[in-house]
Amino acid sequence: MQPPPIAARVRGGAVGALSGAVGIAAHGAAGGGEPPNQSAVTLLLAVCAGIGTLVAAFPVARHRVPFLVSALASGQLLAHGALSLVGHGGHGGHGASGTGAAMLGAHLAAIAVCTIVVLAAENAAAALASRVRRLVHAVVGVLSSPTPLWVVAPATEGGVHRRRLLADAITTRGPPRFVPSAFPLGISSLH
Repeated sequence: MQPPPIAARVRGGAVGALSGAVGIAAHGAAGGGEPPNQSAVTLLLAVCAGIGTLVAAFPVARHRVPFLVSALASGQLLAHGALSLVGHGGHGGHGASGTGAAMLGAHLAAIAVCTIVVLAAENAAAALASRVRRLVHAVVGVLSSPTPLWVVAPATEGGVHRRRLLADAITTRGPPRFVPSAFPLGISSLH
């Protein structure tokens, strides 16, 4: 399986993080009491990581806004459930005195704002990745210029290079002459 593209990863991370942030902020604002305990935060992090991973697994090219709205609404609902499950559900935002409508309005506003933030982050990440890719290709292209392993030096007009190279290789010295007395059979030389 291929890793999701950069926009899907940014979308998943942003939805998971924003779901947790909105969940904690909503419970803090509505309850007005103490912050969530360690077990509530641990469960919230696990739920938000799962939401982010699930959202990142779907590379959505079309209908991004409805997908984001449903993902953020689900994330906030699951974050709310995670905090309520661990015993942090007793806050005054669900009473019959009309504050439930205010909380619903706050969640809808948070979904709208978070959708805009996630869309902007996706576009910025895609633009940044494109710029980085161009920069890397430019730097790597300069560093790895195609240079052949063997370079043939051009000959000069008078053949100076060739004469210098051949001067050491070609000499007039040959093998030593054989002395006729060294061969008793009468062979004077081996020419």
